[in-house]
Amino acid sequence: MMKRATFSAPLCATALLALVAVSFGEAQAQSAVITGKVTGRQGEALGGAIVVIDELSTAVATTTAGTYTLTVAPERTKGQTVSLRARYIGYSPSVKQVTLTPGTQSQDFELKFDPMTLDAVVVTGVAEATERKKLTFAVGNVDASQLNQVPAVSALGALEGKVAGVRLIQANGAPGGEPTIRLRGATALTSPSACSTQPCPSTDVSGPLIVVDGTISHYSLADISPQDIERVEVVKGAAASSLYGSNAANGVVQIFTKRGDRVPDGKLAVTVRNEYGQSFRPKQIPITHAHPYLTAPAAGTDPCGNTLVQGDFIDAAGCLRGPGSVPKPKPDGIADVPYGDYPHPVNFDVQRDLLTNGAYYTNYVSIGQRKGNTNYNVSFENTKQNGVMLLLKGYNRQNFRLNLDQALSPRLDLSAGGFFGRSNNNQVDQGSGSPFFVAEFLEPYVNLFAKNPCTQPCDSTPYAAYIPHQQPNAVNPLYVLANEQINTDRTRYSGFAKATYRLTDWLSFEGHYNYDYESSNYARVRPKGFLQATGVPTSGFLIKTDSGGRAFNTGVTATGVRNFRLGSWNVRNTTRAAFEYEDQTASNFTLTANAFTVVATPEFNGTDFSQLTPGSSDATIRSKNYYVVSGFDFKDRYLIDGLVRWDGSSLFGPESRWQTYYRVSGAYRLSQDFHLNGIDELKLRASYGTAGLRPPFDAQYETYAVVGGVPKKQTLGNTALKPARSAEMELGANIDFLGRFSLEYSYSRKETKDEIMVVPLSGASGYLNQWQNAGTLLGHTHELSLGVIVADKPDFSWRVNVAADRTRQKITQLNTSPFLVGPGGYGGNNSVLQDFLIAPGETFGVFYGTKIVRSFAELCDDPAKKAAGCGPGLTYDPANYIVNEDGYLVAKSTYHTLGERFLTYVNPAGKKIVKIGDVNPDFNASFTTNVRYKNFSAYALVDWVQGGNIYNGTRQWAFGTGLVDRIYDQTGKPAVDPAVNCVGADADAAHCPYSTGKKPTGYYTALYNSINPTDFFVENGTYVKIKEINVSYNIGRSLFEKIGVGGISGIKVGVIGRNLFTFTKYSGYDPEVAGLTGDAFSFRWDGFSYPNFRQFTGFMEISF
Repeated sequence: MMKRATFSAPLCATALLALVAVSFGEAQAQSAVITGKVTGRQGEALGGAIVVIDELSTAVATTTAGTYTLTVAPERTKGQTVSLRARYIGYSPSVKQVTLTPGTQSQDFELKFDPMTLDAVVVTGVAEATERKKLTFAVGNVDASQLNQVPAVSALGALEGKVAGVRLIQANGAPGGEPTIRLRGATALTSPSACSTQPCPSTDVSGPLIVVDGTISHYSLADISPQDIERVEVVKGAAASSLYGSNAANGVVQIFTKRGDRVPDGKLAVTVRNEYGQSFRPKQIPITHAHPYLTAPAAGTDPCGNTLVQGDFIDAAGCLRGPGSVPKPKPDGIADVPYGDYPHPVNFDVQRDLLTNGAYYTNYVSIGQRKGNTNYNVSFENTKQNGVMLLLKGYNRQNFRLNLDQALSPRLDLSAGGFFGRSNNNQVDQGSGSPFFVAEFLEPYVNLFAKNPCTQPCDSTPYAAYIPHQQPNAVNPLYVLANEQINTDRTRYSGFAKATYRLTDWLSFEGHYNYDYESSNYARVRPKGFLQATGVPTSGFLIKTDSGGRAFNTGVTATGVRNFRLGSWNVRNTTRAAFEYEDQTASNFTLTANAFTVVATPEFNGTDFSQLTPGSSDATIRSKNYYVVSGFDFKDRYLIDGLVRWDGSSLFGPESRWQTYYRVSGAYRLSQDFHLNGIDELKLRASYGTAGLRPPFDAQYETYAVVGGVPKKQTLGNTALKPARSAEMELGANIDFLGRFSLEYSYSRKETKDEIMVVPLSGASGYLNQWQNAGTLLGHTHELSLGVIVADKPDFSWRVNVAADRTRQKITQLNTSPFLVGPGGYGGNNSVLQDFLIAPGETFGVFYGTKIVRSFAELCDDPAKKAAGCGPGLTYDPANYIVNEDGYLVAKSTYHTLGERFLTYVNPAGKKIVKIGDVNPDFNASFTTNVRYKNFSAYALVDWVQGGNIYNGTRQWAFGTGLVDRIYDQTGKPAVDPAVNCVGADADAAHCPYSTGKKPTGYYTALYNSINPTDFFVENGTYVKIKEINVSYNIGRSLFEKIGVGGISGIKVGVIGRNLFTFTKYSGYDPEVAGLTGDAFSFRWDGFSYPNFRQFTGFMEISF
């Protein structure tokens, strides 16, 4: 029998420790360890700098002291020479060649300040992360330091003025809204949408493709906190965006959120920021202070037995016109009777009653850390924006975000992130019938705060529904706001996971999965008993819409990076091949009840079931994409890039589903070959690429409308429909000189063919229209960016940046008859907004309508008049016409009479509908400046739009039935003295009242023109706007250490102003305005939208 060996526990532990020690020692002996310190230009430690070995993709962050330790595994330590690179935001990277050998070596870096951000890294549209100075096409890059100078309410609002060619329009000031973004020029020709009534409202024009942390986003950016954004990259056209295929002709905006990777190693960075302030109502739009009505000259009893007070409205017989009667105009029709003579309260600022000052605040907390192979960032934000509408609660949003990166091994990295957002918006209707609309028809004798008399149906509201002397369209907007509720609740969550595996030192693979979900619940309730302006109760209505969807994109990527020599040239090639799959679903269910049967029950079980109207839709969109992109860097100066993408989308039929897109680009860094005094960097670049646009979901299917219970054909499906194809050539130059100036110029020629448009069909087809490839749009854009460092000293710095652009676009081809189109969203009145002509050879964005004749020569442009005879002694004799006080040509026979009217223009082709304006500005320019003196800093953004027209539809609409516009007021014109003014041609009674230039109301009401466009309402859109100001003071760590308060890195306090002052001749609230739907840049149409407002806030930001 064998004896079992025994070992004591201490002996086992000793042996195990010895084995581990030996193994650890061997591992350390075989590993390469590089240590060192990274400092700035004044020797200050740069905590959070990244030190990386390019060939091995091995990186580490420095600590708060600027020190680092980078360990290379034994199996990767082969005595080879590698590039050790240190990088820090705002500094030029430094590279050292080191030999990887077992043991420890020290490498310190002193980085030079990079004021022009030449070495900023871009990843959008390229094969690998690329320094800006090595890009072969223009890419805008805006980091958090710029975006958070004045944090916007929406994610991309702070992009304004930061990148040339990027234009934002805040088309209205409604809380919870987001700006419309256009990169360079338009790519889509707006066309009538498929609908049952003709003409149709315009289709919406999509903006750029938005990508958030790799997630292709189809939902609102209003959900995302701008303070979560680390940086934004912008590629502005097909020459750069070809990588994204048939969905990228409008350009690409890629958002990267904070991940904690820029925090010094080992440090826990906590930021708490609170901002509070007020939103202030916009400027007052003046109204008339006089009316044209008959009034009682004295107190007494009228012929009908009514008691009169001096100034009461009366009729021609002298009888009282009570609150239930419309006032009677005087025989001369002149509005020169002051409302101040009215014996009851008057109010000349309805806007003051409707608009108020509302609270705004935001609370934000961010926690980030980088520790060894792990970094993360978690944040929470609460935002409240009441807006400036009385009785509305406005917009409230909460966000939560978590991002995490983990290096599992030297070759395997994992990244993940999640976002949750929730918002509620107590909102207001816009457009015709909205409070902004009805307020335009209220005359000064209307008291919005009067109570409802209970002799009529009483609903306990303090705001009178009944409007005295009822004029058409006049409604008390406060009564509507107090009784009708519109709310939208939104929920949004998204997440992603990404894994990167470096198979070898030159080949890596990446896989990712990105998910995005959104749901929205909209409810609009008008209760039973809701009163009309006449005091008559209604049955109310209820509308609820539940919409939502989810989208995911997933893919795999292989990237190879090789360095080799071509003769005496060092060459670096980066090639990436990828597969990407996208899947999107969208659903919508709407139920409308047109009448309640019981009061105080805002649910469908309290409605009349016989008046329910349901509607629903479901859509699924899928796409598969393959691409290969490759870039070559020869000697760090000759740069070549090429790309091919195969793109397939279910939005197209089998015949046209797969398309190929490509890009070829190159750049030459002349400053690497030629030394030019004062020139730091000089680069010439050129790029040519293609990208596409996708149609709406139903374009390939037949659609029907149910009319009277019977399906009626609407749109004929088109399975042969192709993507609109945008081909762009971009030429540009970058020059940085004298260490203070950075200049970038780009020229773009973009031609978009096969425009996707609705084309009317002949009656023989049985359908109204069909989506077809039916047009070509050609655009030319010039962009200029200039950065200037005025001063850069430790205690004082001053920077100025200018971003400017000019775009011109022309429709070069159209496979359908020319048509007029305009913004939608105005109920059944969309046909009156058809102001913009789509025709071959026409500039995109021009107004067409009625022009007022201003000279006799213009009158004789009419071929019919010219044929009849224009000239002295002829049918149309100049002696029979005169230019009146307003600059309009009128017939002498009507001049200074009740019947005086302007004449309408007919062009030499006999057309009455002619060009009356152009929305396209001469140029756009934005100026930003940053000034710092010791701990004080100031930032400002000024936006300048020169030229271009706006159509003031808000003003025109009120001319139809109201007499409220300021132009009606004739009290500013000289009073008529019969002894002086009524002589000669004006001696008779028909001329005398008008002899000093006073005009009757009918003269101005004619401008309404049945709400068809008239050049009187085309206004100059030039403006200069002080858009953002931030003045702050920073209290540094040293002060807190002196007073014995530890843990606080700094406190910043300051004041912020948004949308502060606008210098313009535009008569509306704000020249930064657009129609409710459609292309906001091509449809500068002011139509009863929520006005933009100014905002002042104070903030405190504490860093730990």
